[in-house]
Order: sequence, then C-alpha cells, then structure tokens
Amino acid sequence: HPIHLHGHNFAVVKGAGNSTANFVNPVWRDTVDLGNAGDNVTIRFVTDNPGPWLLHCHVDFHLLDGFAAVMAEARNE
Repeated sequence: HPIHLHGHNFAVVKGAGNSTANFVNPVWRDTVDLGNAGDNVTIRFVTDNPGPWLLHCHVDFHLLDGFAAVMAEARNE
C-alpha cells in the first residue's frame, strides 16, 4: 500500500522491512509503501500547515473502499 499525505512532506524514520529507526538522516517523501504483512512504517513531520489533510492509500480501489483518514491540523495559538 503506497500511503500518501497531502499538505506535507515527511521523514521516513523507519521504512517497511527495517528493524532500526534512522532519526539522524532519514529520507523525505510525501508517499511511503507499507510493505508486507507484519511490517510497519514510522514517519515524522512538522505540523506547520494548518487545515484538514488527507492521508490515504494511493491504490484507487482501496481509496474508494475507504482506506483514508483526515488529519486535522490546528494552528499553533
């Protein structure tokens, strides 16, 4: 599943299939693949763009089936 976040780029701290995190020099993307069953991914991004942002699978029929979430980012007040 290629997962895409609108409104931000993010650091891929731990990619699918990796056992260690890379906080020092991670790659930056706006889409990351979740890998195989049992894998997990860790991302990190700066919340500097207030608004509702879609996080979704880029496989169209998965998106149509609801594989998506809205992340509501508030202003820093």
